[in-house]
Parts: sequence; structure tokens; C-alpha cells
Amino acid sequence: MTVEERIERLEKMLGASSGQADIKDEIWAKKLVITDEDEVIRAMLTVVDDEPGLVIFGKDGNPRVMLTDYEGEPSLTLRDNNGEVRAKLCIFKDEPGLSLRNKNGEIIFNLP
Repeated sequence: MTVEERIERLEKMLGASSGQADIKDEIWAKKLVITDEDEVIRAMLTVVDDEPGLVIFGKDGNPRVMLTDYEGEPSLTLRDNNGEVRAKLCIFKDEPGLSLRNKNGEIIFNLP
């Protein structure tokens, strides 16, 4: 791939058809939804009931990764292809927590 092809591909990824992209210093919105070329939602950044969250969706449209801050307690949740929670990392009452589950949903590691 040539440098020109790489630049063209990068511009396409950034939404710039030609020349320099129209870059803004800030975007103000209540919700940001990002879709792929088939208009399938792939990511969403939003605030629900005063709680911020970022969700990343798989190609099938199902949520795979969730980053939230519920009542001041941050957490990262990872889901498998079936939508089952397989890993969760959180801070609860100023203490770290980590939970891992196998494909049957059984806890295989839990901290604390």
C-alpha cells in the first residue's frame, strides 16, 4: 500500500473525503452514537439518569464492552458472543473488585 493510499484510507476513516477534515475543538451532545458502514451501532457514549456510560457493540449489534460510573463507582464489563458477562472490573467503596466467569457462567476468579 502506497503512502497516498494509506492517507486516503485514513481520511475515509476520519470522514474527510478530500483535503483537511473539519476538526472541531468540542462536540456537545447528550448522546454520541457511532455506526459502521452498514449503519449498525458500534459504540455509544451517553448519560442516563446522571450516570455516564460507554458501550461498544460487536458486529452483531450486541453490547460487548461497557464502561460505566454508577453512583461514583466505576466499572468495566466484558461480555462474550452470547451476551453473557465474562469479566468485570470495578471499584466499590474505594476497593478494587475483579470477577471472571467461565463459559457456563460459573465464577472462576473473584476479588475480593
